[in-house]
Amino acid sequence: MISFRQISIEDAEHFLKLQRKLDLETSYMLLKPEERRSEVSEVHQSIIETIHSNSFFIVAVNENQELVGYLSAQRGIYKKMNHTVYIVVGILQKYQGKGIGKQFFSQLNAWTEKEKVTRLELTVMSTNLRAIKLYEKQGFQKEGIRKKSIYQNGTYIDEYYMAKVF
Repeated sequence: MISFRQISIEDAEHFLKLQRKLDLETSYMLLKPEERRSEVSEVHQSIIETIHSNSFFIVAVNENQELVGYLSAQRGIYKKMNHTVYIVVGILQKYQGKGIGKQFFSQLNAWTEKEKVTRLELTVMSTNLRAIKLYEKQGFQKEGIRKKSIYQNGTYIDEYYMAKVF
């Protein structure tokens, strides 16, 4: 059984572990495993800043109280951009296809309404068909292509710039 909750300061070590695990098992996250140099204290500080910035950050937790996914939604920091939110989603492979992404976006949508957010945006590799399908089901549309923005395994990959406007 999966439960959902806001991230807390006490999650720093477990969240870093989740990020490192995601870096290892998928090529769709931005960082390669050797590039993630974060320490628990840095993640702790980042969580504090997120909480105080009026952004949205939830985690999915399994029956063993392990973090298995997250959705981070960072508000624009400048007044002219405060109605926008940039999203990052990560779900461990073992837990994909179980409705976690749908639940993340359901809770995010409720938060955006309460917070008067009018634009959600993200980037996604053009090869990440599962994520693209999820985002499109949630009302996101492709707004542009970032040509050859990712280079991995000797190949350039385009990214889609996607957004949902309320």
